[in-house]
Amino acid sequence: MKQPHRSITAVLMTVIYVLITFSPLAPLAMFSKGVAHAVTGQCSGDCDICGCSAERRASHTCC
Repeated sequence: MKQPHRSITAVLMTVIYVLITFSPLAPLAMFSKGVAHAVTGQCSGDCDICGCSAERRASHTCC
């Protein structure tokens, strides 16, 4: 006798896998300057996000 819970779990996991595989999550995340800086490590143009010191902010060498 087949348990219905196994089928439901398998379908749910398949749907989640397909969403992760085919959804454009990375481009959507790059719209946020904070996330883009954390992922790429590149300057976002905002010293608050980069966490630069006051001296680097004053000399405009942040990032």
